[in-house]
Amino acid sequence: MVHQNVRFILETHSDAILLRLQRRIVESTAGLLDETKSIDEDNLSAICIQREAGVSNVEKVRFNQLGDLQDVPPCFDRFFSNDRDETAELLRAQLLVKMRR
Repeated sequence: MVHQNVRFILETHSDAILLRLQRRIVESTAGLLDETKSIDEDNLSAICIQREAGVSNVEKVRFNQLGDLQDVPPCFDRFFSNDRDETAELLRAQLLVKMRR
């Protein structure tokens, strides 16, 4: 049973949670998940809140069908960029090794 109109707000600094959500989006796009675990990228976003000069700025980060982040604001990119970059480089290197076999 798929629950409609259910919303969650999850506050985290965890790159592991972000990566898992990105994975679920691309698995959903590829049809690898059943309906109860599927995540549509249009139903998920991340929010970056940064306080500057006593003012909180809120910026929304969207995902595409491949789980990639779209229009990443600097505050979000600074926080998660190292983990994302390392993961991307790891995957790139793994693919190169697999392609050479």
